[in-house]
Amino acid sequence: MRPRHLFLGVRVAYTARGMTIPATGRFDRGHHLFPVRVYFEDTDLTGIVYHANYLRFMERARSEMLRGLGIEGQALMDTGDGYYSARFAGLMAEAAA
Repeated sequence: MRPRHLFLGVRVAYTARGMTIPATGRFDRGHHLFPVRVYFEDTDLTGIVYHANYLRFMERARSEMLRGLGIEGQALMDTGDGYYSARFAGLMAEAAA
């Protein structure tokens, strides 16, 4: 089976006052916005999110984005139709969480 490529933008959204995003995220102008609650355990001693945790946040967002598009990973694997995996992940920080 030849792999299929799907390029979708995932943007992890940190909820601000007055901003409502469902726990599963929502689509907005080609991006999937996914709310993340940052816990104390996600940070280092100075209160900055440990960089590896951003990848965990992005993987949760990716799973919810595919689910929001009606793509169920387990169902694809069960039927032998394949699966979606991340080949590349890039991080660009605008500010600390």
